[in-house]
Amino acid sequence: GKFQADYKLAYRLVRFNRIDALTYNEQKIVELGEKLARQLGRTKVAAAPVQQQAAPAVEQDNPGEFRDPEMDADLQSGIRLLNDYKLSEAFDVLYPLALIEYRNAVDAMTFFTQPKFLCRMYQLEDRQIARVKEDADNGILFSKYFYGTFLRMTEEAYRYISEAAEEGYVPAIFALSKFYDLGRVVALDSRKAIDLMVQAMNAGFTTAKNEYIRYMANGLTLTKNMEKATAMWEEMAEKGDGLAAYRLSAKYTDPPYWNTEKARYYTDIALKNGYKEAYLSLSMAESCDRHGTILDHEKYANILIKGAELNVVECISCLAGAYMYGQGVQKNVKSGIRWAKRGAALKDTTSMYILHELYYYGDEEAGIAEDCAEAWKWAKMGAELDDVS
Repeated sequence: GKFQADYKLAYRLVRFNRIDALTYNEQKIVELGEKLARQLGRTKVAAAPVQQQAAPAVEQDNPGEFRDPEMDADLQSGIRLLNDYKLSEAFDVLYPLALIEYRNAVDAMTFFTQPKFLCRMYQLEDRQIARVKEDADNGILFSKYFYGTFLRMTEEAYRYISEAAEEGYVPAIFALSKFYDLGRVVALDSRKAIDLMVQAMNAGFTTAKNEYIRYMANGLTLTKNMEKATAMWEEMAEKGDGLAAYRLSAKYTDPPYWNTEKARYYTDIALKNGYKEAYLSLSMAESCDRHGTILDHEKYANILIKGAELNVVECISCLAGAYMYGQGVQKNVKSGIRWAKRGAALKDTTSMYILHELYYYGDEEAGIAEDCAEAWKWAKMGAELDDVS
């Protein structure tokens, strides 16, 4: 009968082999009959014509797209939490929606899985990651993709992601491209990496498009074309894509492309869409000259602190380096160590590298002796997280 299922029920059913007969899809019902007939050893019986029923009462933007007012409200609530960088709270709201592939929920959850920002995942609670693993082990494709990404470039990660990719799951196809790009678990194959990335991009996966543009901007495997990359990012940023805006904010605080006005403009879009990493670009735009020389040390540090207090690792590692080497702030190695260890706890490899450098060379002025064992510890931790430095 005509029935509007509560999405919490849909979440409970997600692990089961099922079909949705509520949209009155005659072909699906016929397929179900055929499968049951085969399992029961029966001969197929010609289906009687089914009278076309009215569509569900919920208004739809696109034909066949299921919408629910309660789910829409939760989706928007989850996105607001992401934009406020309340990552654990956002996960609890968005994850159930992503499991049932509710409109835009998967795209929102990729906020955690983008290659440059994996440290966001380490702000989730152990119970949340355990929940994802359980769902992944039960065969849910989104969970395989998410948990595989959490495991980074390991053999176990490859197993989860490749299983989901073999099922045609688009985010996993993109995630698989990174293994070939870096030559981890599989042989290095830059051409295959690009082909997989393009496949995901052409299927509408925005994260793949952003990464493809980054390759174009930097000449990574693709022919370098900064002008085309910039135009593509600008188009995406104007539509509210926070990652594209973040990339532009970083570009316009890079000395060859320095443009304070544009940096501020795109930083604002990035911050409003949850990309608090843009505080790093803002600190440069507001306090440095076009050569990267810090002119306003207090403003530089205060903006970085805004991001660091949200556990944005780009800001934490930059602040650690600032205190460690007296860049923009008065040198205070002990403060630098505290910030670097905070970043390392969030599995930020830049923070680990800073600690490695400090203990490898020591700092006579700060009374830090050379300590190769400590330096080795931090270098090894970073290397295990695939940081080539």
